Amino acid sequence: MAIGIGLAASYAVPLVLGEEFLVRQVARVYAPLVGSWHGDARRNEVSVMLIDDTSLQSANQSWPAEYGYYARLLDAMVVYKPHAVFVDVVFAAERKDPSIDRLAAAACRAHAAGVQVYLAARRDAAGHFLLRPELETLAPRCLQKVAVEYNPDAADQTAWTYPVAADSAAAEGAVRSAAGSIYRDLGRVLPQHQHSELAVNWGLHPAERGIDWLQLSPAHGDAHAEHAPEQHDPEAQSYCRPAGNPWFEALPNFFKLLFDPAASKPICVFHNTLYPSDLQSTSDEEEKVLAQHLTGRVVMLGTALQGSNDRVLSPLHGHIPGVYMHAMALDNLLTYGDKYPRAAHLGLSKDGLRVLGLVFVGLLLIVIGSLMGEALKEWAWEKTRFEKRSHTQRKLAEAGRWALWKLFKFAVYSLFFVVMLWAGRTLGLGFLTVIHIAVFSFAAEWLEWHETFWHWLSNGQSEEGHSQSHSTPTTPNHTPQGDHP
Repeated sequence: MAIGIGLAASYAVPLVLGEEFLVRQVARVYAPLVGSWHGDARRNEVSVMLIDDTSLQSANQSWPAEYGYYARLLDAMVVYKPHAVFVDVVFAAERKDPSIDRLAAAACRAHAAGVQVYLAARRDAAGHFLLRPELETLAPRCLQKVAVEYNPDAADQTAWTYPVAADSAAAEGAVRSAAGSIYRDLGRVLPQHQHSELAVNWGLHPAERGIDWLQLSPAHGDAHAEHAPEQHDPEAQSYCRPAGNPWFEALPNFFKLLFDPAASKPICVFHNTLYPSDLQSTSDEEEKVLAQHLTGRVVMLGTALQGSNDRVLSPLHGHIPGVYMHAMALDNLLTYGDKYPRAAHLGLSKDGLRVLGLVFVGLLLIVIGSLMGEALKEWAWEKTRFEKRSHTQRKLAEAGRWALWKLFKFAVYSLFFVVMLWAGRTLGLGFLTVIHIAVFSFAAEWLEWHETFWHWLSNGQSEEGHSQSHSTPTTPNHTPQGDHP
C-alpha cells in the first residue's frame, strides 16, 4: 500500500507541495557520494578547450569569430595527434565569411591525419540536423555531424540526464549525440538501450587544470569573471574550490559553511581545461603540458563567453559551459559502457520493467519494516506496562514508546533507503529515478499515509446508509553557442 501511495503521490503531490523539488534536494545530497564512487579512471581520455572573451581578444576576434579562427585552432591541435576533436559551436547561420573554405579544408586535413572531427548540428523545422552547405557536403567524408540538443530538468534546470541518441538515431548513419557518436567511433558498441537517457554521474574530484574564472564581488551581477592569467591566486580569487570529503560534501550548505566558509563556492570542474592561448607554447614545459592533455585524447572545444546561453547547471559544479556536459556524458559512457545508469520511468520497456522491479523491492522493504515495527510496539508496550500508573507516568510511557518507535523507523528506513539505492544501481537505474520512488514510498510509510488512507476507506464503507447525524471520526495518524551575432 505504501509503495502504491508513494507512486500516486509522485504524480499528484508536485501540483500541491512541490515534490519534484524535494526529490532533487535529496539527489543533491547524494550526488557527491555518487561522484566520488564514479572515480576518475577515464578522465584523462577527455580534455576541454574553452574559447572565452580573452581568447578572442588576443586573436583580434569578436563574436562570432571568423571560420578561419577555428581552422587555425584545428590545425594547431592536430599537430598533437588527438584522437578526435568535437567543436561545440553550431555552424548553421548563413553569414558572409569567405574563410569558411579554410575551415572545411582544415577538417579534411585533420581527417587525413587520422583525427576524427565532430561538428555540432542544429535540427531544422523538418527534423533534419544540418550544417552550413559548405560543411554539410563534407559529412561524412571529412567530418561527422552530431546532435547537441539538451533540455534541462524542468524542476530545477539541472543537468541530471543526457540523451545518448537523438530521436532519429535508430538507423545506421543517423545523427547521434556528441557523446554517443564519439563513444561509437572509439570502437565501442552502442548499448541496445541507447534511447534511454543517460543519468549523468558528475565526477566529484576536480581536475588539475580547471576553468580560470575569477570570483567577483557581490556587487557584480555575474558570479564570475573571465580568466585573467596574470592574477592567478586560486585560494582567494577562484570562482570554485577543491572538493572535500564526499560525506562532508553531502551535508546541507548551512552545516558545510559552519566548518568551511569557502563551501559557498561550487566545486571546480572534473575535466582538464585548456585555452587557445595555450597553443602558443614557448617552452619545453608548456609543450609537455599540451602533449599530455591533447595527444590521444578526445578534445572538446566549447565557449565560455560572458552573456552566453551555452551554460548548464551541474549539481556539484554550479553553472559551467555546456561543453562540460558532453565531456561528462562521454566519461560516463567510457566508464560504464552498456551498463550506464539510465533515467527511466514506469512502462512496458525493459527499463520501465526495471523500475517496476524496484517498486517491488521497495514494497518488500516496507512490509518488512512494518512487521518489525509492530513487533517493536508490542515489546515496548510490555516493557512499559505496570499495574498502578499515574497520569504523568502514563504520558511518559507513551512518549517513550513514541520516541523509540520513531527512532527505530528512522534507523531502519535509512538502511532501507541505502538498499534501494544499491538495488537501483544493480538494475542500471539512475539515482534520481531511485530517489523519486524511495522518497515517497518511505514518506508514505513514515507519515502513515497508507494507514490513514485505509482507515478512511474502511470507515467510508461502513458508514454507507448511516444517518448523517452519526459519524465515526477517523483516527489521525542546453543548446551550444551558435555562430550568429
